[in-house]
Amino acid sequence: MTADVDTENIWICGGGEIYAAFLPYCSRCYLTFVDADPPYDACFPPIAGDPEWMVADAGKLETDGVFRYRFVNYENKRPVNA
Repeated sequence: MTADVDTENIWICGGGEIYAAFLPYCSRCYLTFVDADPPYDACFPPIAGDPEWMVADAGKLETDGVFRYRFVNYENKRPVNA
């Protein structure tokens, strides 16, 4: 049995170290910014303001009745070819 594999779209689900390791190879990054300040011990590597990344699309600030959030899509100007 042969499975069709989409090699154009690969989703990375990490912890902070996994994201940091794969981020240079990504051509796109889809982030959700949530207006909350919960306790945490790890976070996504900062790409906002990084000259290698540019905002491709930023959604409007929305709410689910509890939290405010915004979807922001970034493009990597020079992804590393593996």
